[in-house]
Amino acid sequence: MKNKVFISAIVLILALCAGCGGKTGKPVSEAGRSKPVTGIDACFDEELGYYNESPSVIRIGAKQYMFYTRNEQKDMQTDTIAVRSAEYRNGKWNYGEFRTVLRPTEKGWDGASVFAADVVKGEFNYNGKIYAYLMAYSGSSKQNRTNAQIGFAVCDTIDGDYIKVGENPIVEFSKQEQTAVGLTNYKGLTEPSLVSYDKKGKITLFYSHYGKFNNSYALEMDCSDLNSVIRGGRIKLNVSGLADGLNSPMLFSADYVYDPDENIYIVCRNYGGSVSGLPSVAEAVQAVEADADEIYKVYDNLPGTVPAEGVWKLYNPRQRRISAIHTGVDDADTSRGNGYKRIYNGCVVSDQYGHSVSSREIQIYFTSSAVSGDDGLEGNEYVFTPMIHEYTITRG
Repeated sequence: MKNKVFISAIVLILALCAGCGGKTGKPVSEAGRSKPVTGIDACFDEELGYYNESPSVIRIGAKQYMFYTRNEQKDMQTDTIAVRSAEYRNGKWNYGEFRTVLRPTEKGWDGASVFAADVVKGEFNYNGKIYAYLMAYSGSSKQNRTNAQIGFAVCDTIDGDYIKVGENPIVEFSKQEQTAVGLTNYKGLTEPSLVSYDKKGKITLFYSHYGKFNNSYALEMDCSDLNSVIRGGRIKLNVSGLADGLNSPMLFSADYVYDPDENIYIVCRNYGGSVSGLPSVAEAVQAVEADADEIYKVYDNLPGTVPAEGVWKLYNPRQRRISAIHTGVDDADTSRGNGYKRIYNGCVVSDQYGHSVSSREIQIYFTSSAVSGDDGLEGNEYVFTPMIHEYTITRG
């Protein structure tokens, strides 16, 4: 992403109108232009110039908390972690104002970017104090988020200011490996997802690994004492049964929720790989489920050892993915009938322990984005169009 220097005459006019109480013929935020809405509404509105990405949504009683990635400086890539709380009224979740709860550390391993966070409740001792909430996040010393690593942070309350654990990442990414043409910049370790299995200090950390070889992993950890974390083995996740047109489908940009009643994991993942054109992200997300014990098994691809139907299956066989066609609005507003061209980095709503909140349906939250060259956007303005939306899938 590049710093934006373009300011159109329209923006100046709208800003003047807002300052003198004038009105325009279209919804305009207090400080600038609205983002292009080509499908279902966003969960909350924010003006063009700020991106809202990679949601993680936790439901506690009658409230929801959404953690997401947001740039702190308008028209610039300045990744931070923000949170909004919501109450359910008039048939929908109504989100309040954002709070920034985590920022990059100056000159640290995460000195340029913190993004894609997830939070879980438990009992986590750090420097002699017990904290109730643990956050896992991706961080990078580069603004383009490459060579990312995973860090931890803690807080007394779910939506308070998070304190980073130590000065180093919890899970490090090796930047020594090179590609066939000598490059050393990879995406690294991203999209951490946390699930508690004792509602205290023992967790499973899921994450995507983008390096010389791309895989998805689970890491069991006892974080009761964050000054002395006990790590289990790193497990490469079984991906049999996944299908999206790629030769090797993976659990990338995946969020994991555990259903203790049925002993299954429910996952929202990016469907397919990157596309041509910018932004180079997925065009759809997909909800799948699998037996919690099966995803860790290694079958070695020997004849007769891999289940014929695969480990993973669709959460609803009639809902293969959430794509543009599913996000269009069938009404008189034809501009909203096309849906969103980019849909990526989704999550499944969970409780505070990373467990499912319903056995009958799931709420998926995902990121949408316009693309470079769309009408009404100039230069790199598409970078600042991402919004977050909700979509419900009933179990098949």
